[in-house]
Amino acid sequence: MLIFDNIKVENSMGLDLRVNGKFNPLVPSIVYNFKVKGVGAICRVEVNNTMHGGARTHKHSLQNEEDPRRNLPATVARPDLEGKSPREVWTILCRQANIVHVGEFVDP
Repeated sequence: MLIFDNIKVENSMGLDLRVNGKFNPLVPSIVYNFKVKGVGAICRVEVNNTMHGGARTHKHSLQNEEDPRRNLPATVARPDLEGKSPREVWTILCRQANIVHVGEFVDP
């Protein structure tokens, strides 16, 4: 399993936003998790991971104020991400969230 943790995401709101993730090539599965310091997780995307809400590929997102404490219980199926590489999923997420990635993405 390949893991990265606590990568700062610069943003115009001045939040201490961090991303972590993991890739399990044996499954293969991908997880990208965005957290705000002092708040908790605000978005998580899981590709071919644990079944939630009827789908193994889904997005957890912030719906209510208490969701970070509840580990983002709301899920939306994301079948468009199935079968994609970690780089392809990252590129799609960045495009959809208006994130400009200027670092180096090392494809596992």
